[in-house]
Amino acid sequence: MNTKTPYLFISMFAKLNSMQQVKKLYRQCFLVTFCLLMMFRASSQTDLDGIMMAKNNFCTGFQYSYSSWDHYWEGALKRNNENLGTVSTQMPGWMGSYGITHRINALFSIPYVKTKASAGTLHSMKGFQDLSLMIKWKALETKWGKG
Repeated sequence: MNTKTPYLFISMFAKLNSMQQVKKLYRQCFLVTFCLLMMFRASSQTDLDGIMMAKNNFCTGFQYSYSSWDHYWEGALKRNNENLGTVSTQMPGWMGSYGITHRINALFSIPYVKTKASAGTLHSMKGFQDLSLMIKWKALETKWGKG
């Protein structure tokens, strides 16, 4: 039996100062677990793949991404920008696809982006960004071999 594991687990929770931090940790663990499990089941459609929706079918879904950084690369030099602190970005979005015909699909994406910095004069910004509407056309369909 490994006796270091329980102490590591206890020391990790000893650093949490409030119930709000514990709830935040549980939410993050749930989201990571959910995303890892969905990787094995989820499939997606983009404007560059060969997957087409059937006529009059509509497929939609929500997406979420999060990133944060406090270092960045400038050429071969890794920098730490004290003026910005940690910059974090959250991006929930709604996307979907509609089969106009069996050869033409319309795809859309509506991302909402929220960015903030922990230090400096960069103000938090939020709003809709990079709205997309794409038309995908299957111009040619070929079959290889006996398949």
